Amino acid sequence: MKKIVWVILVTAFFILYLFQHRYSVSCTQELARLEKQKQLLKEEITGLESNRANTYLFSNLEDTAQQLNLRFPSKAKNSENNQPTQITKTTIPVKQSVNTKPDSAKVNKIPPSISAKINE
Repeated sequence: MKKIVWVILVTAFFILYLFQHRYSVSCTQELARLEKQKQLLKEEITGLESNRANTYLFSNLEDTAQQLNLRFPSKAKNSENNQPTQITKTTIPVKQSVNTKPDSAKVNKIPPSISAKINE
């Protein structure tokens, strides 16, 4: 009778060990999967941040173009003409005075609407 109890105990020990080992392996695999998912989400966040920066950059360029009186030429009526659109600058007469600063000394001020967008 003692031999049967010992055999059952030893067998139960090995069966429990196998269940614990299988659980440990599944936890390790789950951890590796979660680490991979974490890395993919970090890459997605980085991509979204660059898209956000590009979006703000484009809106800043559009506002700057409006301040400089830059205009897009009217679209060609012929849709076969697939040339890229170029921005043209309208000429504005500028008064020359003796006390003007050189271009490098001029400071570009950012309008409050744009600075609010940047700070968001």
